[in-house]
Amino acid sequence: MSTTYHSNGRVKWSMGSAYHANGRVAYSMGSAYHDNGQLAYSLGTAYHSNGTIAYTSLGKTFYDKDGKITNNKSFSIGLGNGILMQIIPNVKITVYGKKI
Repeated sequence: MSTTYHSNGRVKWSMGSAYHANGRVAYSMGSAYHDNGQLAYSLGTAYHSNGTIAYTSLGKTFYDKDGKITNNKSFSIGLGNGILMQIIPNVKITVYGKKI
């Protein structure tokens, strides 16, 4: 796939990695990142943009942004413009309309 660019000229997608419009990595090598640079997903664990755990596949437990267990059975995390991570509880990452 060829390199694509955001309207501001920064790289959007290149060689299997996606980037936020601010230039930070959005997705690379199986890990996703929030536009503030915080890890969003890696190895079965999802994180809120403040760094707290949002979901762990080990215990199949969901947490709110304050770290409290919730009764959620699914949710999604927006990782910035064009990037969405859905936890249903199977993880699905969509980068600019492409399922990763």
